[in-house]
Amino acid sequence: MFYKKTVLLYLILITLTVVNTAVCPVFAEIEGDNGQIWTCSMHPQIKRDKPGKCPICSMDLIPMEKTQQKMESNRGELKLSSYAEKLSEVQTSKVMRKKVAFMLNLTGKLDYDETVSAKIVAHFNGRVEKLFANYTGLFVEKGTHLAEVFGADVYVNQQEILIAKNAYRKAQRTDNPERKRSFLKTYSSVLNKMRVLGFTKNQINKIMKRGKIKDTVVVYAPINGTILKKNIVEGQYFKKGDPFFEISDLTQLWLDLDAYEMDLPFLRYGQKVVFTVDGLPGKEFEGEIVFIEPVLDDKTRTAKARVIVDNSKKLLKPEMFAEAKVYIQLGAGGKVLSESLKGKWISPMHPQIIKDRPGKCDICGMDLIPASKLDFYKGDSGGDELPLVIPASAPLITGDRAIVYVKMQPGTYMAREVTLGPKAGNYYIVEKGLKQGEEVVTKGSFSIDSELQIKTGNAGMMSLLNVDNKEQNNAETSKTAKRTVTAVSNFYFDLQKLLADDNFKAAEKNAKLFKDYILSLDETEKREFNKTAKVKIAEILKTVKGLDKTVEIKSFRKGFFSLTATLSPLLKGLPSITGRKTYCYECSMAFNNKGAYWYQDEKPVANPYFGNTMKKCGNLKQQ
Repeated sequence: MFYKKTVLLYLILITLTVVNTAVCPVFAEIEGDNGQIWTCSMHPQIKRDKPGKCPICSMDLIPMEKTQQKMESNRGELKLSSYAEKLSEVQTSKVMRKKVAFMLNLTGKLDYDETVSAKIVAHFNGRVEKLFANYTGLFVEKGTHLAEVFGADVYVNQQEILIAKNAYRKAQRTDNPERKRSFLKTYSSVLNKMRVLGFTKNQINKIMKRGKIKDTVVVYAPINGTILKKNIVEGQYFKKGDPFFEISDLTQLWLDLDAYEMDLPFLRYGQKVVFTVDGLPGKEFEGEIVFIEPVLDDKTRTAKARVIVDNSKKLLKPEMFAEAKVYIQLGAGGKVLSESLKGKWISPMHPQIIKDRPGKCDICGMDLIPASKLDFYKGDSGGDELPLVIPASAPLITGDRAIVYVKMQPGTYMAREVTLGPKAGNYYIVEKGLKQGEEVVTKGSFSIDSELQIKTGNAGMMSLLNVDNKEQNNAETSKTAKRTVTAVSNFYFDLQKLLADDNFKAAEKNAKLFKDYILSLDETEKREFNKTAKVKIAEILKTVKGLDKTVEIKSFRKGFFSLTATLSPLLKGLPSITGRKTYCYECSMAFNNKGAYWYQDEKPVANPYFGNTMKKCGNLKQQ
């Protein structure tokens, strides 16, 4: 029996040796008697002391040249032979200064322009005798009669103006200067009183010319425009201050775009906006940003960016939804440039008034001011103002850190940590770590990184720059942060799915568990989470406590949006922290058309703000 057990143990040991040699090439990296090593052209990490098949892809092994066997590496540096460089398909690109631009997608709604609108109100108590403009939507020109109204004050004041006029004329014939001044003062006072009652200068002149009194007065349109609201009917009594009509010139509209916090740094006055509306497919409209709200809406976490839209053809209508693209051009350090306002003069009160030279505002008469003084345009986009950029495929990004491989000399590459600015289209802006003219790897970075890991035995690209004990300990602590990040994001995604299914009870329960989990974290876990996630645990707890207190799903959804805004920096960076994909969706109809966004870990849209009512309502904003 002992003999059989010994033989069986011996056979197991032989089997394990064979398996390890086949599967784990590290155990089989042995030189032959002549020093020749055989490798796989597809998997260069496979090395054998004699010809054979690759254990991964079954391709024939090929002999490795001596020069290939002498690839050297030190801390963050790798030297490749021309053959190994070819296998890795390494491509490089020079760090340069150049103009970079991209399109920012926004949604919004058309509205009438308040600067070309008027509200007509009653200046006295009375009754509507005749109504000429008797339906909404009617287009009227300036001076068009809208209604004829009766008022007791009208009759009395017409008598006063005629008496005052005659008295003033008589006083003019006398030689008494004091009498002349007195009657002139009385005449001017009655004129002002007539204007207060709503009489136009033209109406007053007609009354004095004909010398007859009427007990009615005609209401005229003060501007060209469309009647948006009609609040009176014929025969109706009204009081002083009651609204009659609201008129707006619809040949010029406002487009109010919803800009989230993450969008605002890229928006400037004078930027060109191109937009489309569903009612006119295939047709594009243009405008320029003339105003950005200075305060963020605390519920939707958005600010309005206003665009002036020419609607002289009257194709567009207020309340239409629009999808817009804003052309963004970045300068040094990610600074947004508005070259369209270079050398321009702008009205400080009406920024839509833009001229090539000094002058007066066409609307308010104020002196125009250079765009540079109003902070609408800063600097020149040429020369040193051009940003330092690298292709988006160059950096290897994990968490808050980014690594690029710099070509030091032919075949030699050095890992270097860089500080990146915003991503603009196919480029990243470099804030620190690289100089103009240096070459960075744009294709083959992962191959170089993998080879460097094999050569140095390091765990990953970040460890190339973290070799001392202190930083290795930090790498261990980041496991704690990763665990907490995963848990927090899981709670959020569960809430999103439950709200999309209208499961309020389960969402309530989940919120309580979420709160209990956060309260259970120790100081180390909180500290590591705050450092990694760019979100403070205290802020999350405050928002989750608000969720825990809600008693209806409508309020809970508002609280969920607040949670989304709080967790946004974490959820955006989740793929680089845990490798989990995230999708940012937005719905312009949420919260009475104010709009809201949310994150998902799955692509099919599931709207948490409408639930099963409009579960599929939403557009993918960012992946």
